[in-house]
Amino acid sequence: MLWMILLAPFAGLLSTVAGMGGGLLLVLLGSLFLDPRAALALTAPALLLGNLHRLFLFRDAFDRRVAFPFMLGAIPGALLGGAVVGALPPLLLRLLLVGVTLLALGRALARNRGASAARGARLRSAFLAPAGLLAGGIAGTAGAATIVAPTLLSFGLEGRIFLATAAGVASAMHISRSLAYGATGLLEARLLPLAAALGLALMLGNTLGARLRPRIGARSNRWITHGVLVCVVTLSLLGLGS
Repeated sequence: MLWMILLAPFAGLLSTVAGMGGGLLLVLLGSLFLDPRAALALTAPALLLGNLHRLFLFRDAFDRRVAFPFMLGAIPGALLGGAVVGALPPLLLRLLLVGVTLLALGRALARNRGASAARGARLRSAFLAPAGLLAGGIAGTAGAATIVAPTLLSFGLEGRIFLATAAGVASAMHISRSLAYGATGLLEARLLPLAAALGLALMLGNTLGARLRPRIGARSNRWITHGVLVCVVTLSLLGLGS
């Protein structure tokens, strides 16, 4: 599994620069060569380490006002999604991976086209917990909480605040996913050393991304995010045939 460890720093760098996409890319790449359930279980603790490290790097910008209500729904959602993933057939999991990736791309492009309208339409705090529940369920079954970024962006979170808050929310979901996968037998002890190696590689990518990010403007970051999502859609579609 050396190829996954070699790619993990890029995934960490991508999430730190673009604000999203690295975890989804890592899971989808893993699903091309592993059973999707194994890919989900393997990457959950690795992504937990990566997000905790990213939260530490941007800890001064963490927005508790948005993050804590979102986590209230995301934690039980991820537990439920992680508990049922073992009963789902691999083809259905691959379809879910494709679906959430297409959703992420569509929402990102829609936000880019209607940015001024999006800034004027702020969701109420009452919607944070239900949005978190949906995001957690998606994360547990498809490995990518693609609703997290659009929801946080709709509250006006940008830059370091967006990165820190997204990392905190993702950490809570990955804890729930890891517990659920462990309880159902998907996360086996033999996977933990590889997951730890992936987590360390993600941390390296986070560090590189934190140094690179100030040199890249917001417009370039958006193009990077959209381009990566297109690549991820292609990879997920290719994975359907395996």
